[in-house]
Amino acid sequence: MSRTMQKQKETPFSSLEKLVLAFATYAHRNQVRKYTNEPYINHCIAVAQMVKLYGGTEEMVCAALLHDTVEDTEISVDNLMSFFSSLRIPEKSAMQIGQFVEWLTDQFTKDAYPELNRRQRKEQELLRLSKSSSAVQTIKYCDMINNASTIGNYSPEFAKVYLQENLDLLAVMDKGDPELRKIALDLAAQES
Repeated sequence: MSRTMQKQKETPFSSLEKLVLAFATYAHRNQVRKYTNEPYINHCIAVAQMVKLYGGTEEMVCAALLHDTVEDTEISVDNLMSFFSSLRIPEKSAMQIGQFVEWLTDQFTKDAYPELNRRQRKEQELLRLSKSSSAVQTIKYCDMINNASTIGNYSPEFAKVYLQENLDLLAVMDKGDPELRKIALDLAAQES
């Protein structure tokens, strides 16, 4: 994994990706990672770099940079679309990025479904994500890999729950990059 992490740092972002990074950095400006207190955007950058390293399209890299923006900030998909419009990027690319971000945003949240417990919400997300595209699943694998590679160091009890959820999700998400899926499976199985 260290070779992969090393390569990630050598993969420069395109002009569009840099603009999206600036937007995501602003959106996450007041957030820090739960256990490390590092700027939250570092997680988004790591996920995007991994997507790029494994041959993701520019739209996939942009979606990776934004994958937690709608879920964790006040930014909506409509706000993202307005931002893309201001950049004058092709409508097809803007729509694709927006759709990817929507798929990557948890729909079955505690606020939206207070009657469901965590397990029930995760089961609904699992069903939803099983229908997602190979691009969305590839981005999700990278997100899982980045989270799984650190969570065990900070919260072993929660790591067991989280990694089992990853295993359950990976059992039905099989359309993304096979190498990334294997890495995600190996990490989840090792730690759970």
